[in-house]
Amino acid sequence: MINSELNSTIKGEEKDLVPVEGQVIQVETNSLNQANVWEDFVSLWMRSKEVDNINQFFKGDIADKVGCKYGDSGLTKFANEVKEPYQTIVAYRRVARAFKSEMRALDMCWTHYLLASQTDEYNKATGNFGSDNRVKWLEKAHDNNWSVGQLAVEIKKEKALIKESAFTYYLSYIEKIGNIVLHMDKTQLSKNQKDKLVEKLYDVSESFDDYLNEPINLKEIETIKEMPTLIKYNSLEEAQVALKARKQKKGSLMIRHCDNGQYDLVTEEILAKENKKEYGI
Repeated sequence: MINSELNSTIKGEEKDLVPVEGQVIQVETNSLNQANVWEDFVSLWMRSKEVDNINQFFKGDIADKVGCKYGDSGLTKFANEVKEPYQTIVAYRRVARAFKSEMRALDMCWTHYLLASQTDEYNKATGNFGSDNRVKWLEKAHDNNWSVGQLAVEIKKEKALIKESAFTYYLSYIEKIGNIVLHMDKTQLSKNQKDKLVEKLYDVSESFDDYLNEPINLKEIETIKEMPTLIKYNSLEEAQVALKARKQKKGSLMIRHCDNGQYDLVTEEILAKENKKEYGI
């Protein structure tokens, strides 16, 4: 009977709801009709929460397998098919990757796991996380009976959230652009329009390559006014690219042709001083 089953749950006699291979966990909807006392409702609610956790982990396992089989572009298509935001699918996958089946037994809600997962960085190349910080934080939350809000506060207090690397950040956006480009409705485009889009994409790619390989670092950009002759360029074209990258007020930096045939960037002020010195002004 439902009452005896629910009472055994309250007394801690029910089996662990963490799924094993082939096990199905569910709450029968008609069990609510048989709940008559306070403890019955509490027990049904708690059991339902555990089933929610299992479902969310299972969704993460699905997303992880879709990503492995079809790649991130496939995951985007999958999100559209199941009508879920892409970032929601990614969050499910992250938690599933961070906590394998043997690590899901703690009596914590799925959001605890999500928060804890954000204290570890996932290495896409190796398929592993960088440390076991996520496990330590989850155990802290469990041992101290922290709510989701309290766990978030403690993680923020310790500045334990990972900072996404610049590479990971930009790569994710490039992948999104790739997803858009590769899923456009090409039937709506003429041959001429297709050629123009390919040409534009090629131009952007070339400009991007030039930008990334520009031989200027941030420190040198910051000190260009104090050390205007620090960087030498072998061609006028290189110097022009460097000048464009400065994004300075027009005319505040100028290209100078050096005696050795190279080029560098100088401020108008420095150039004026050198001219005065050269001509004895």
